Amino acid sequence: MILFHVMLFQNVAAPIRQLHRIYDQINNALTYAEGFFDILEDESQVEDITGRSSKNLKGHIELKNVDFTYPNGTQALKDVSFTIKPNRITALVGLSGAGKSTIISLLVKFYAPDSGTIWLDGHNLADCDTHELRQNIGLVLQSNHIFSGTISENIRYGDMNATDEDIIIAAKKASIHEQLFI
Repeated sequence: MILFHVMLFQNVAAPIRQLHRIYDQINNALTYAEGFFDILEDESQVEDITGRSSKNLKGHIELKNVDFTYPNGTQALKDVSFTIKPNRITALVGLSGAGKSTIISLLVKFYAPDSGTIWLDGHNLADCDTHELRQNIGLVLQSNHIFSGTISENIRYGDMNATDEDIIIAAKKASIHEQLFI
């Protein structure tokens, strides 16, 4: 009888758990989509096209005394300072909620810091052309999604005008070149 009840419970609970997972995925997708479309519709992101050119970036990044508070009032960063040197692998490591994603969002100008300065190759990031900056930065979010299609098509999704040579270069940088032609 005990085994019967355990099996019955498993048969009832499994579909409920699956529905809960689907519900969580839909909520996450809606949250990401809302943020994505807010960025696309934000006219202030387009206004700075005449900003300092981001071409020929070296990648020397310096944060000096950066503070940031989200619009809902949650302070994410307080007096953060560090340097990222070009041509080196750098990892942002910390507990959940420590500000790692916030720093990345500031670096790609999804937000501007409340105070402090972010420098890119010796120039204030605020003066850099947002569109050009984002064209020169690869960003993979915590919840990434691979679209149906080939690896080449997924890489091309980031730049629809990418040539086959551009895709091979990107695949080599991501250490997935071997999978392109398998």
